[in-house]
Amino acid sequence: MSLVLCSCSNEYFEDSIFSNIVFYIVSDNNLHVYSDSLLLDLSKNVVSQNDSRIFVYVDDLNKPRLYQLQNGLILLNKYSEVNSLSPNHIHKVLTYLAFNYPANENGLIMWSHGTGWINVEESAESRAFGYDRGETVNLNKLFDALPIKYDYIVFDACNMGTIETLAEAKEKCIYLIGSPEPVPADGIINSLTINLLSNNSLSLEQRLKGVCDIFIENHQHYKEDISISLCKTSNIDMLIEHIKNKEHFFIEPSTIETIHTYEFRNQSLFFDAFSLFDTLQITDSNIKNFLLYNVSGYNNRYNGCGLSIFIPNIKNKSYFDSYRLLRWNKEVNWLDKW
Repeated sequence: MSLVLCSCSNEYFEDSIFSNIVFYIVSDNNLHVYSDSLLLDLSKNVVSQNDSRIFVYVDDLNKPRLYQLQNGLILLNKYSEVNSLSPNHIHKVLTYLAFNYPANENGLIMWSHGTGWINVEESAESRAFGYDRGETVNLNKLFDALPIKYDYIVFDACNMGTIETLAEAKEKCIYLIGSPEPVPADGIINSLTINLLSNNSLSLEQRLKGVCDIFIENHQHYKEDISISLCKTSNIDMLIEHIKNKEHFFIEPSTIETIHTYEFRNQSLFFDAFSLFDTLQITDSNIKNFLLYNVSGYNNRYNGCGLSIFIPNIKNKSYFDSYRLLRWNKEVNWLDKW
C-alpha cells in the first residue's frame, strides 16, 4: 500500500495541494432531479482554486461517472452499471482519488438518502446509508471501505447526525457534520459551501461551522424542523468512558415520552441526545466536548442539540438485534444498561 493510504490526511505532500473535496453522490433513486440541480449549481458557480481540487462521483439514472470540478465538470472516468453502495466500489473510487490526487486536507461529502443506524427491512444487515436501486450500505461497512482518514465527512442525507454514527466514524474522520432529522431534498451542500470549504484563509473549524450556518440560512423559510451539528469524533471517547462506568439506567416510560424525538416515519427512535443526558443527570462536562457547534432552523418547534441517540424501550424492541451490532453498543454496552 502507498504512503498516502497509510498516513493521516494532514501529512505534507510535495505537490502543495491544500485540499481535496470529494462528493460521492448516489441518486439512482427519487433524488435524481435534485442531484441534477446540484451538479448544475456546482458547474456554474464554484470558483476554481489553484490549491484545491473538487471531485464529483455521481450515480444517477445514467451510468456512474467521476468528474473533476474545474470551471465546469471535466469527465475523469465512466463506469459500467454498478451498485455504488458496494463497499468494494466505494473503496475503489476513493482509493483511486487518494492514490492519484494526494492533498494536505481531505474532505468527503456523502450525498444520498439516509436512515442513520436504522435497519431498513427488519434485517440486521440493513443499517443504511444511501439507496441505489434498492441497495444500501451498513455504516460499519461504509467506514471500513474508506481508504484514508478524512479531515471531515459531511453526511448530506437524512437522520445521520447520531451518537451511533459518531462512534462508527471516529477512526475514519476528524470532524463530522450531519443532521439528526430529515434533510430537505436540496441538501446541505451547494456552491456556496463548496467555495467556503475551498477557502484556506479560514481555519477548518471556521469553514465547517460556516457550512452549518449556510444550510440553516438557505432554509429559513422551510416549514419543517431542521437542525445540524458539527462534532469532533475523537472526543466521543470521553463520553464512551463515562457511559462505560455507569452500571444501569432507568427512566419511567412516561418520562421517555417527554424527551424530544427527531422525525423518522412516525416512530420514536431518534431521541435528542443531550435531553436524555440531562434527564439521566449525566452532567460531566466531558460529554459535551465532542459537540463543537449546532444550529437549528428559524421556526423549529424544538431546538435540540443536533444529535440523536436511541433509547431502548418496549416500543422499539424489534430494533435491538441490529442495534447490538453497532460499535457504540459494543463499546458501552448500551442496550444491556436499560
